Amino acid sequence: MRENIETGTAEAHNFGFESDQRKRTLNFILWIAFFASVLLGLISIHFEDYQAGYVILLLNPTCLVCLFLNARGKFYTAAGIASVVMFFAAVYDLYSRGSLLDDMGIVAFPVLIVACSLLFGKRGLYVFSGLSLLAISAIGVLEINRLIINQPSKIDASDLTTALVLVLCVSVLVWVIIDNAQKNLQRIKADDQDIRVSYELTLESLAKALEFRDRDTESHSRRVVELSLALAKEMGLGEEDLVNIRRGALLHDIGKLAIPDKILLKPGALSHEERSVMQEHAAHAMELLSDIPFLQPCISIPYCHHERWDGTGYPQGLKGEEIPLYARIFTIIDQWEALNSDRPYRNAWPRETILNYIKDNSGKIYDPKVVEKFLSLIGGQQEEAAGSASDSSHLLMVKQTTEPIIK
Repeated sequence: MRENIETGTAEAHNFGFESDQRKRTLNFILWIAFFASVLLGLISIHFEDYQAGYVILLLNPTCLVCLFLNARGKFYTAAGIASVVMFFAAVYDLYSRGSLLDDMGIVAFPVLIVACSLLFGKRGLYVFSGLSLLAISAIGVLEINRLIINQPSKIDASDLTTALVLVLCVSVLVWVIIDNAQKNLQRIKADDQDIRVSYELTLESLAKALEFRDRDTESHSRRVVELSLALAKEMGLGEEDLVNIRRGALLHDIGKLAIPDKILLKPGALSHEERSVMQEHAAHAMELLSDIPFLQPCISIPYCHHERWDGTGYPQGLKGEEIPLYARIFTIIDQWEALNSDRPYRNAWPRETILNYIKDNSGKIYDPKVVEKFLSLIGGQQEEAAGSASDSSHLLMVKQTTEPIIK
């Protein structure tokens, strides 16, 4: 479960980062295209090339529309519209001028290939490289056969070949750059995953160290982690929340490392003074974890899981929704697991007694919404267990019924 949650969260994190990066890249390209089209359009009109100037200026509203779509989260729509419009504008400009290599408009194709590669990766490179080669070939053939009206100069096959080789070289160069970048990114992702796994193993080792010290709570951390994740899923929390809750649950009692053995391991009930010392473990947890950046989102569990909904908990006396959600979820799981387990000073409570206790303290100790989801979760587990028991009983009855016949 740990690896699945960590992998899913890492992938989501990487996807989100790459998505934001693409959006920023598209914005950058669109603003460049916007100002470039204004400048080139005005220059064309100044030199009385009105047709080309007006076509270039038509890119302005296209860029603004695409910027709006990108801001609304429609990256692929915006990038697709911008790429197609810029491609046809470059084709029209090259065709209308009628001079393949003498026209600076041919430079637009390598620039377009680079831009589309940044937006769509290798797919964009393949598609727009192919389209650019086809467009230049078609226009070159028309110019060679002098089929373009008002063609200022004649070109031959060598000119066309030069233009095609130029575009092809740019495409190959961009492919090499993208391929190297993707391989480097894959290595970074693999290293990031290794670091995340190492973090988790370190946290599990800390939890085991506490269990080795306090044998009465052995395997407690593993059980509360599993139940906390199940309840978090029942409440509809996302993958990143699950990772934070898992980490917080593993470390919920880490502050007890600072509690003296004579108090932590005392077999009987604690005195008032001893209980005050024990309650300091929440503050100790904050001191231990507060300087670790990647644990900041989950620190509310070890620090706040003894807070109460009515404000009578510790260490801060938070009330209601002032208590972080992670801590509200974990509080009910921690007490459910504790009351379900034998302790040196008491036996485990019956299951129904614990459920009644939780119901009675909804709105006092526990968040009523969390209690509702918890009871639903436990009810579902009971039904599943009852179903399994029923299936086992049915199989046993069948076996007992058929045994005489088999004999």
